[in-house]
Amino acid sequence: MLKELSPEGEYNVILDMTHGFRTMPTVMSFSIMLVQTLRKIENIDIYYGAFDMMDSLGRTPVLKIDFVNKLSKFTQALSIYQNTGYFVQLLKEVDYPEDRGKDLHFKLEMNRRVKKQVEEIINHLDSFSDYRREICLPLKKDLENVIKTKRLHGRMIEKAKKLFEQKQYLKALILLYEGLILCGNDIFNKNKEIKHKDEQLNIRNEIKKYFDKQGLENYSKDLQTITEVRNSVVHGNDKQQQYLENENKFIQLFNKGIEIYEILSKAIV
Repeated sequence: MLKELSPEGEYNVILDMTHGFRTMPTVMSFSIMLVQTLRKIENIDIYYGAFDMMDSLGRTPVLKIDFVNKLSKFTQALSIYQNTGYFVQLLKEVDYPEDRGKDLHFKLEMNRRVKKQVEEIINHLDSFSDYRREICLPLKKDLENVIKTKRLHGRMIEKAKKLFEQKQYLKALILLYEGLILCGNDIFNKNKEIKHKDEQLNIRNEIKKYFDKQGLENYSKDLQTITEVRNSVVHGNDKQQQYLENENKFIQLFNKGIEIYEILSKAIV
């Protein structure tokens, strides 16, 4: 199929399974799902000549198996969401307007307040009682967390965790750092707008003083390391190289950052 279908073309595939030899129809179905990721296949139509349903006049009905096409689209959409966090295609498959899904995704990426839109989608997903309800359950849970997490730094930390699970370490580290700074700003600077790098430095110093007073000097060192690793990743230098070249060490450092956030968030009045 890869030889027959050009990478530049767009296709609607029709598969006749009537005379498929033994397991061949099943193999072809999975093959098409793979080819879909490498070629532009807009639609798959699968037909079956049901000889076992022949009537008294010898007429055989031809059945169109639509559900296979639907399952294929759901599989792709769910995979995209789980690997990237992009949920627009998944919402499209459950009949939610694509333009509104795109609008919500963009606003979430830009840290806008979208409570009403999120609630609307959750209600839409709750309206299903069939297989669609379970397929969309991971998305529903994530959207519920968006509503529950009221402060910006909390939403950024939740995003960092999600990106970390997807092994998008660069984005996860940046959001972790920014979430820690915003949390510190909430505690020590009464959530004033951060305009200059010097203000970030002051917030980090306040966080370190807080940990030192609590007898948690190790967390002060961890915050400094996170800052240096973040700067190394963003600016391309080799400081703290051990965390840049060893995944296990980076994972340990990231988890330390989450611990720092959990301690700081409890200090917010």
